[in-house]
Amino acid sequence: MDEIVLMKRTPELEQWCQQLGFQQVLFLDDIQMLSGRKPGEILSQLKGKKYFIYEAADEPTLRFVVEKISVPLVIGMEKINPADSLHYLRGGLDQILCTLARQKEKTIGFSFADILHAQNRPQLLARMMFNIKLCRKYNVKTFFGSFAREKWEMISKKDLEAWKRVLEKGD
Repeated sequence: MDEIVLMKRTPELEQWCQQLGFQQVLFLDDIQMLSGRKPGEILSQLKGKKYFIYEAADEPTLRFVVEKISVPLVIGMEKINPADSLHYLRGGLDQILCTLARQKEKTIGFSFADILHAQNRPQLLARMMFNIKLCRKYNVKTFFGSFAREKWEMISKKDLEAWKRVLEKGD
């Protein structure tokens, strides 16, 4: 899969994705976005679709999803904590979650739409770079996508790859 778009599939949108350079695109028709702060809430949403994406709400629920639920992609962990510690960034991931994600074959996703809508962009970018370092260190698979909810939020495949290179070079 090249891209994930959180919009309904239309012929016009499919053509637009091809013009942007994407071959395989998952639309909202193909996926189920999971959210919630209680395990029961999340488990009740697991039906119908083939592909599930969990948008992190808090650290205990994130760990529950990574450890116990068969959700292949987790996004949004950078937005869990409102403030960073005085001594380190609080990106939502740690060495334990990364080890679990690798063992359970989860993919950590990074959303370009989050950057577009962020109130504090520098903090979000720093947290993303920190999480990418952790994913690299613990050999966790990553996915970079626009996760666009509107057509204007979509970016080309080349721009997405450039954004990925910039975040990965943040060492």
